[in-house]
Amino acid sequence: MAVEASGAGNDGRAKERGTVLVIDDCTTVRTRVREILEAQAYRVQTAGDGAAGLEEARRRRPDAILVDFVMPRMNGYQFCQELLKSEALRTVPVVLMSVKVDRIGEQFVRHGLADDALSKPFQPAALRAVLEHRIGRPSRRTERRGEAEGEGEPPPASPSQLPPPSDEERQRRAAAEALERTRGLLLSRLLGPLARTLGLAESELDAARRGLLEGLDEKTLRELVPALAGLDPHAGLPSFSGAIEALPIGEVFQMVALQNLTGVMEIEGPGLTARVFLSGGKVDLSRLDGGEGNFRLGNYLVQLDLVAPQDVERMAEMADPDGTPIGERLIKLGLISRDDLRKALQLQAQDIFYEVLRWTHGLYRFRPHVVAAEASSAALAIPISGLLMEGYRRVDEWRVIEREIKGFGEVYEPNPAAIAELESGTLSTEEKLVLDHVTGSSSVSDIIRALRLDSFEVCRVLYRLLSMKLIRRRRTTEAAGEK
Repeated sequence: MAVEASGAGNDGRAKERGTVLVIDDCTTVRTRVREILEAQAYRVQTAGDGAAGLEEARRRRPDAILVDFVMPRMNGYQFCQELLKSEALRTVPVVLMSVKVDRIGEQFVRHGLADDALSKPFQPAALRAVLEHRIGRPSRRTERRGEAEGEGEPPPASPSQLPPPSDEERQRRAAAEALERTRGLLLSRLLGPLARTLGLAESELDAARRGLLEGLDEKTLRELVPALAGLDPHAGLPSFSGAIEALPIGEVFQMVALQNLTGVMEIEGPGLTARVFLSGGKVDLSRLDGGEGNFRLGNYLVQLDLVAPQDVERMAEMADPDGTPIGERLIKLGLISRDDLRKALQLQAQDIFYEVLRWTHGLYRFRPHVVAAEASSAALAIPISGLLMEGYRRVDEWRVIEREIKGFGEVYEPNPAAIAELESGTLSTEEKLVLDHVTGSSSVSDIIRALRLDSFEVCRVLYRLLSMKLIRRRRTTEAAGEK
């Protein structure tokens, strides 16, 4: 397995920041992490699996190691075990990277296999913060491992094999096959009449066939779905509607899920209108109109560090004559992949759903058989049960948070005296990030935009900082004087 190494340049900054070994079997992850760290003057070495990473670490001792969990040859679990056996490497700080970090990250840290954990996809600010916190501090993995063994705790599970194709992957394959069948059917029905009408010779049929295939692209075929739905005289008519005050929207969605309904749920709330597209009782796509634009797709693409803010702004300013969604336009330009778009759409759909659950006043109406082309293309198929569980948890927390944080326009300032008395290591990485952006002039909305984090997470951290007296609300007169 080839090992790649690179530096930030010849100006000496790389030596000041340290060397980071990145071990991940995904080339995209390795490349992206290297770009982020090199921009901060770190020297970066990369390897495609644990075995190659171990060899590289032995050859050149890094100052910190970022390692994936599931990899071929030697996975993250096996790599961390081997690292503990090495006298020279057992004190190197190790950070686990995994999409399953909520489940295994804490176990890795508690059992001395890692010093910290990052959830994929992670944000550049979080990556930089965790490295700044770890580099230069010897690892205590050996001590923690001894403590865990002394308490008789079972070690975390090792990934024995790659998981089988997910339901989403199987659905994507089935959709691709269905599109090909549809394309073939339309081609066979259209080519003959077209040739006869235009009087095409046999030698011209190939060119006509290529032209039809070009026109029958995926976008066009998916647009046929809502267009053909118009053949149903009942399509688009609301099958039920009501007021949120009479029946909470969460209970309405429970009914939709239980009956496996397909269509669009339109919810009118406090100056906002949400549309949740459903298929078989699952959420395929969500849209929210109105407000400050915190739920726009571009925000999530930037939050995931997939595109630069200026790229999103430029695309938003450029009118598309065909009305192509911004995500599809970014894919066409090669700025993001289809999987990148899916991740952003999923985050957007979840956040809109959680936002709607907070509404205590408004109207809802469900229209069956309405399937937008974009929703059909996204086909997120997010189970409503999981959204409701997380959403209700957030609603409960929001009620507590809103007692202190009245709105996104509020301005907070740091409390220097309380911060000076704070013991080292008290704050989490996320708390330090938010605290750094509390300036006395930035509103809550400003902080959310600057950090590119979920509004709920930012407000939750601000609430904790308020509870710890590390920040305080600016007086109205002072805040007004800043504007």
